[in-house]
Amino acid sequence: MSNSKTAIYRPEIDGLRAVAVLAVLINHLNHKILPGGYLGVDVFFVISGYVVTASLINRLNEDLRIFLVGFYQRRFRRLQPALLLTFVITIIVFNVFVSPSESIFQASNRTGIASLFGVSNIYLLRQATDYFAVNSQFNPFLHTWSLGVEEQFYLVWPIIIAGCSRLSLSSICFKPSLRWSILVLGTVSLIVYLAFSLKGDIDSAFFLPTARLWELAAGSYLAAGKDISKSSLDYSLKLPSKALPFMLPLLIFTFFAPDTIKIVPTLLCVAFTLLLIGNVQNSSSTFKLLANPVAQAIGNKSYSLYLWHWPVIVTARWTIGVGVWSLVPILILITIFTLLSYRVESYFRAANPSRLLIYNPLVAYPSLSVFAAAGAFILQGALQGRIFAGRPDINFTPVTDRQISGTRINTVNCFREPTSPISNSSRFSDCLYKPFARRPTIFFLGDSHADAITAIGSQLVAQGKYNVSFVSRGGCPSPYFKPWANDRHKLERYKLCDEHYRFVISKVFSLVSSGDYVVIVSNFPGYLKGLTQEDYPKAFASLDMQLNRLARSLKNKHASLIVFKSLPFFSSRPDHTQPITICKEEWFRPQKAIPDT
Repeated sequence: MSNSKTAIYRPEIDGLRAVAVLAVLINHLNHKILPGGYLGVDVFFVISGYVVTASLINRLNEDLRIFLVGFYQRRFRRLQPALLLTFVITIIVFNVFVSPSESIFQASNRTGIASLFGVSNIYLLRQATDYFAVNSQFNPFLHTWSLGVEEQFYLVWPIIIAGCSRLSLSSICFKPSLRWSILVLGTVSLIVYLAFSLKGDIDSAFFLPTARLWELAAGSYLAAGKDISKSSLDYSLKLPSKALPFMLPLLIFTFFAPDTIKIVPTLLCVAFTLLLIGNVQNSSSTFKLLANPVAQAIGNKSYSLYLWHWPVIVTARWTIGVGVWSLVPILILITIFTLLSYRVESYFRAANPSRLLIYNPLVAYPSLSVFAAAGAFILQGALQGRIFAGRPDINFTPVTDRQISGTRINTVNCFREPTSPISNSSRFSDCLYKPFARRPTIFFLGDSHADAITAIGSQLVAQGKYNVSFVSRGGCPSPYFKPWANDRHKLERYKLCDEHYRFVISKVFSLVSSGDYVVIVSNFPGYLKGLTQEDYPKAFASLDMQLNRLARSLKNKHASLIVFKSLPFFSSRPDHTQPITICKEEWFRPQKAIPDT
């Protein structure tokens, strides 16, 4: 092992960072131009695994405490100042331009808070977030999921490397044992990723660190087989010299893969990145292309650019729109904030900690994160809606607490997540409001779409003509049927859907009487879209049978069934809905500029 504490600088890696961040930027501006541009994040994972492992191996001669504490301090100084700056500005701007009545309002704020502590990927997974859904594209902190994956990797990786080093019999045995450890961990992680992907659990495959470790491990494996003080590899990962010029074009080619096909492009993207890092020589044309001054300038600022490009784009979606005419101001703002953030990032990395009054980054930066998070909680608590710059007449009851005033019908009591335990009878009674003894009752059943129209219940109660009930479970259709698209009905997450429906419908039939209505509000297109030609007729027949059975049973009780048409869809991405208030004209959102993503 080298005694040097400074690994040789490889400018072509900064060039690769530039390629990756530009791919992500183009994809986020218009996914139709570069549908697989999100794979730029996978390139970053491979690079991070390589660079971090190389740095750690180069410092193994340090005392264990200095080795570990020094690594975490460097990570905090590298990542946290720019992230804190981005968070504070973004969350204030978001609360100014986004109505707290929007369903994504609280989730966006909480994603930002989670990002400060490196767990936004876990939060997004727990919220069953679909990264590729249109409604997700309005969360200004969505992109921080990748920071969460990396920070969770940083948390354990130096401990693994230090353990391998100290368990090795000699320095000669260290690298082989480390490579074997990385190979085993990476292989297990790849199996986890493929297992989630093949069974249709795309969210877990996308957000979980255990399903992403193989990408970071790929770069780490390369670094573990390299003398960090030299530019050549000490084990065989060699390409024929004539093949090298094709690696960068092939990597870029993966960015054009449709976002509906994920496994193969991801595997190829990681492979091409790995081959590029392992084979680029200073004399090659690929090196000269990646090491040019423009690529270097962008690559050096790739972290700040990645942090800022998404909040600026999302803010534009909420305000002026994202289109050809707004492209220039969007890019100008991204550039300005990137340069500002890079100055902050560089200053805190280079400055003497005592000069900054930050003697211990492991205490100072988490403390600053706690203060920033507290401010965000105040914005979504006591000050919720106070700094919203829109018209108050379109600021409805916050959807995070949809409720019928004067009743116990609200999201907390009457909406269940897919994995929540089946409600008991007392919980069901909380979701029934029956003040009018001689009036019919309308029972609203379904998934999150049923919860989204709770405001209709308030209007019905105010008219004094109907009693109402709302019971819903996210991601679970009422009536229950199968199969669903991508076999999602087989996922562990939705195993309670059938039992939930049977429990709810039994309670409804124990209460329903002549003149009552059962209103079904479920996103049926979402469950059916994407089914194979073989499965679609089965699913449609199952749904049709369940609806007819329900209608006949209600008819026997002289009650009626109403199937609520799905909430609005937009032609650009017909499988997802847009935020409601984005259709409202504001001084900062002229109707002609409504974004079309």
